[in-house]
Amino acid sequence: MAANKRGRKPARGPRDRELVRIELVYAAERGGEQLGKATKEELAPHRFLDGLLEAEPRGSEERRMKTLLQLSGLLPGQIVGNFAFQPSIEHSRSEAIGTCA
Repeated sequence: MAANKRGRKPARGPRDRELVRIELVYAAERGGEQLGKATKEELAPHRFLDGLLEAEPRGSEERRMKTLLQLSGLLPGQIVGNFAFQPSIEHSRSEAIGTCA
C-alpha cells in the first residue's frame, strides 16, 4: 500500500479510519500486523487492545523525533562530539550539554 504525503499508509477500512479519527495513528498503521500476531499467539482481545494502547505513545514519540530530526537539517549520524562550537567553550562542556549531564 502506497504511503501518502506524510509517509503514512492510508486507512484501509472503517476500523483504520476510526482509529485515525481518534488520533490512534500508530494503531491504524500497525493494527493489522498486531492482529495477525495476536491471532497466532492466541491473545485474549483485551490483551491485544492493551498492546495497541501501550504501543501508541511509543509510535507517536518515534514519529515526533523523526520529524524533529528532519526539520533540524542535521546530517545523518551527527553527534554532539562532531560539532565544533564556539572556540571559547571547552569541548568537555559542550559534551556535558549534549548529554544533559
